[in-house]
Amino acid sequence: MNKPDSVLSDLRDQAHMTRTSSAGWMLQRLACMTDTQMQARLKAHGLKMDHFIVLMALTEKEGASQTEIGEGLRIAGYTVSRALDALEKRELVERKQDEQSRRTHRVFLTDEGQALMPVIFGIIGEQNKALLGQLSPDDQREFLRLLTLLTNAAGSDCG
Repeated sequence: MNKPDSVLSDLRDQAHMTRTSSAGWMLQRLACMTDTQMQARLKAHGLKMDHFIVLMALTEKEGASQTEIGEGLRIAGYTVSRALDALEKRELVERKQDEQSRRTHRVFLTDEGQALMPVIFGIIGEQNKALLGQLSPDDQREFLRLLTLLTNAAGSDCG
C-alpha cells in the first residue's frame, strides 16, 4: 500500500526535524568529524588513535601493566597489545618484567616517548582549536562545562 504524498512529506519533515534537533545525532557527528581530523593529525607523526590513547594513559600512569592500561581505557587487551608492539618497535615505550609477578610486564615511556608527548599535546591543542574555534571564549567554557556535566551524568559505559 502506498501512502499519500502528503503523509510521506510529513514523515520526511518529521524525520529531518528529529534528526537535526537530536543532541545524540549532533554529538555523534562532532565525534566522527573530530575522530577523522585527529587521525589525520596523528598519521602525520606515524601514529594511530590507539597509539595516542595508550601514550596518554602511560603519561598519566607510567609503569602500568598491559591489563591496567586496557581496563583504564576500557579497550580490549589485543588492542593494547598491538599498540604496545607498534610503540615498542618505534622505541617509544618499553616493557619491563614486574618485580612481584613474572607474568606481568610494566610499561614505561622511553626518552623518545617522553619527547613525543609535547608534540601530542600540540596535536590535541590544534584539534581543540579546530573544534571550538568558532565559539567565543565564554561559549567555549560554557560548552565544555555542559559537556562535562553530560559526560559525568552518562556514566562510564564507553570508557
